[in-house]
Amino acid sequence: MAARLMVNYPGVLSCDEDTYRSGKSKLKKEDFVILPFVKLKGIAEPGTVREYNKHHDREIEEEEYDYPILGRGNEIDEMRVLLHAIKCDDTRMSGNRRVVVIEGEGGIGKTRVLEALMDTAEDENFK
Repeated sequence: MAARLMVNYPGVLSCDEDTYRSGKSKLKKEDFVILPFVKLKGIAEPGTVREYNKHHDREIEEEEYDYPILGRGNEIDEMRVLLHAIKCDDTRMSGNRRVVVIEGEGGIGKTRVLEALMDTAEDENFK
């Protein structure tokens, strides 16, 4: 199967449905996109073939949230202070800190808070 995929999808990191579903690839499932069907020699039912493409939805992500984040103003303000402390290299504010860790239970909005922080940093011309 791997040889058929390499021949029919040259230059593409691809996998079959079984590999994708089993998690054997150890890659994030959201980073795979479905490839167009190609008849594979000697394989009657190849199933869905996917390509690993970590950057496939970068443009979509930027437009994904067209609404403000609610209920996280304190966290965003705190991160804005940290960003300015790092940018200004204000040692009395930042000390040796150069890392911000966002942790918490799954599904509570860590990614959304981080995206809001990145939007804020971009709006304020941070690199």
